Amino acid sequence: MNANKLVENHHLYCDNYPSDKVYLVSKIKRPLSDLYDVDFAYGRRGNKNLNRGTKKSAVSKGTANAIVNKLINSKLNKGYRYEDTGYQLNDPSEIYKKYCGRLFREKVITEEQYDKITMMLGSSDEEIQGLGQTIIQTKESTTWEQH
Repeated sequence: MNANKLVENHHLYCDNYPSDKVYLVSKIKRPLSDLYDVDFAYGRRGNKNLNRGTKKSAVSKGTANAIVNKLINSKLNKGYRYEDTGYQLNDPSEIYKKYCGRLFREKVITEEQYDKITMMLGSSDEEIQGLGQTIIQTKESTTWEQH
C-alpha cells in the first residue's frame, strides 16, 4: 500500500490572552508522484477536534513550499509563535501567570496583587478559572490597552 508521506509539519500557537489557539500546517507528498498537498488545522489548544482543511492539492514542491511559507508568515505576523516543546498545552495557570506579569509590568496591578495572584495559581482548576475572570475584570476596568 502506498500512503501519503508527511514531509513537513509546523506547529504554531498564540496565547495572547484571552487567546489560546494552535495553527498546524503540513506538507504531504502524494505517493508515486512529485505532487504535494498542503493541509492545515486550527482551533483551541488541547481540543482534540481541530478544524481541518486543505489549502492546495496536487501542486509542485515549489508551489507547496511557497504556500506553507505564506501561511506560516501570515500567522507569525498575527502574533503566533512556533510551539515551544517545554510549554504545557492548555495550562491555565501558565497563561494567567504570563498575563498577570504583563499587567504588573504595565502598572495595571500592584506588586501585592501580582504576588497574591501567583500564589493562588497553585490552586485547583476551578479556582484558576475564577481567578481568570477576576483578571479579565481587572483589565476591563482599566484604561490599559494591549500593545
